[in-house]
Amino acid sequence: MAETMPMRFNIIKQIMENPEGLNPQQVYERILPYYKGEKQCSEKEIDAQLMSLKGTGLVEITHTTERSDGFLESTYVMTAYGRERSENTLVNIYKELKMSHILKKKDLETIYEKVIEILEQIGITFGTEKALELLGKNGAKIEGSKAFIPKALLERCLESLPKYDYENQGPKRITATSPFGMVPTILDDETGTYRSGTVDDVVKMYQLTQTSDLYECASPCVIDPVDSDAEDLYVGQIAMLLRYSDKWPSVGIRATAQNSKDGNLYQSARKSIRLIREFYDVWDEPVMGQSICPMSPLAYDWECLDNLTAAIEEKQNIILCPCSLTGLTGPASLLGLVIHDIAISLAGIVYAQLLSPGIDVSICSCSGATDMRSIQPAYGTVECVYIEGMLYEFAKYMQIGCTICGALSDSAKVDYQAGAESMLTTLMPYYASEINEVWCYPGLMSAWYCGSFEKLILDEEMMRNVNRALKGVNLKLDPKLMRSLTEAQEKNTFLQGKTPSAYRKDHYLTKIFSKYGVSQDISPEKTDIRLKVKREIESRINQYQAPEMTKKQKEILQPHLPSRCSF
Repeated sequence: MAETMPMRFNIIKQIMENPEGLNPQQVYERILPYYKGEKQCSEKEIDAQLMSLKGTGLVEITHTTERSDGFLESTYVMTAYGRERSENTLVNIYKELKMSHILKKKDLETIYEKVIEILEQIGITFGTEKALELLGKNGAKIEGSKAFIPKALLERCLESLPKYDYENQGPKRITATSPFGMVPTILDDETGTYRSGTVDDVVKMYQLTQTSDLYECASPCVIDPVDSDAEDLYVGQIAMLLRYSDKWPSVGIRATAQNSKDGNLYQSARKSIRLIREFYDVWDEPVMGQSICPMSPLAYDWECLDNLTAAIEEKQNIILCPCSLTGLTGPASLLGLVIHDIAISLAGIVYAQLLSPGIDVSICSCSGATDMRSIQPAYGTVECVYIEGMLYEFAKYMQIGCTICGALSDSAKVDYQAGAESMLTTLMPYYASEINEVWCYPGLMSAWYCGSFEKLILDEEMMRNVNRALKGVNLKLDPKLMRSLTEAQEKNTFLQGKTPSAYRKDHYLTKIFSKYGVSQDISPEKTDIRLKVKREIESRINQYQAPEMTKKQKEILQPHLPSRCSF
């Protein structure tokens, strides 16, 4: 269909002036202000600009109609950037050029069709009668423990889901959610042995996150510490979070029959949320994010539903995190796995919206590949990044919030493999898709099973380097350039008495990695990375100051803390 293009069309002319020098991100950034109406051009320019595009090989005019006001309304073919020749309007060109790199619009539409087919014909298993009853009352067909969700019900629930704004996210960046992810095991960096996580590990973890500007959340990442004597082991972990950190609680663990008092995990889940509310005295808005991991394939078991229901009833932010593995707990192909994960995530959104219309629910991929030789999960892989990227692109297409994870590694040692995989999963998402943020888990090892404090520090340094890479190059000329060239030619060096401001602006100087070469005269304290990491950990622990809290807040926490953490 032809579309009138006043006020915005000259951006196409700007794009065509130097097509070889523009990548899709630059095209998107150039188009956006015109599309949003922040920049305008006169209608008098439109006729000339439209005609100037003929013969470029990039745009072919197929039909032109003169409007009653003397201006043109046109249909044309867009052939730029090697794309298939297809009819477009300006708005469609904008949408196509900003489309992500892995999936095209037709792929996204196909995925959605397959998801509908799964929900309607294969169904999702729900492990509680309460959930099945709620779904059945709202139009789902119930057979045993399966709910078959019709398209109309899904789309009704998607309408009530808050939409995520992908257009105004700020600059690209790397940030940290919390160390380790969720690990039961710690690598002792001194001895190289593995052991169950302890309360001391939990305290140390919070001390390191509190003394870094990279972390925006706090989470009980050393799960179910083996020596905790808290009355309720699950609630005790939330109490420790509040005791040692003042960052936003983003809880990845969940209450289980094993870590909840008397095995009543629903009660423990509700109690932990109420503890945060009481501690901050906030009762009318969310006080935490709760991650929920559905069961593969296509199921929400009763433990998952009890935790999810508690978070929904308490009006908290929900993050659905499928954890499928290719060929093991999910389909063998990457696309098939993503379709599975989208189906199970949308089913969870339906349940959440039926229970509490308008509640904020986002998604996050914790799915990965499987190494079929060892039948072990493989997260530090290219395949894992593509899985995350496709889920992100579909979420973006549907305007559902989505988080991408980084610093993932399968190595069981702090070695070259660990660093390579962490960098791969942190940096590659920006090249695989149009992703704005990657949330890292510094110190994570062995596919979400083990954590290392040494790797935590090294991953933080990796993240700072990636953030530097995302900033790009400053192309503003240094006003002192010519003078410095003249002086350097006379002195045969650019070295000065002090570091030039242009150097300080352009360079990131690492505090951890060694840049001293092979000289034998430099002390190990400057060249040995392990010594530098150890010193950094000790320094940060010494810098740590517990969050200030009132007497009442201490009284609120005291009954729930392990004795090791008592005031």
